[in-house]
Amino acid sequence: FFESGNASPSSMGKELIAKLAGKLGKLPNSLYIEGHTDSRPFASETGYSNWELSSDRANAARRLMAENGLRPE
Repeated sequence: FFESGNASPSSMGKELIAKLAGKLGKLPNSLYIEGHTDSRPFASETGYSNWELSSDRANAARRLMAENGLRPE
């Protein structure tokens, strides 16, 4: 879904997330979205690390899913 070190979904990732949202949005279940990173350490001089990257990925996926049929609670 994401390239290493990047918080924006890849083009294939966007397509898959949108398809998932369309299907999951039809279900009555609640959904919990988490962001993950690979095991490669990522840190910058600004303090941005894998912690922020995983949060940014979760938010990017959440926004994309909301745009494609997932109902926010």
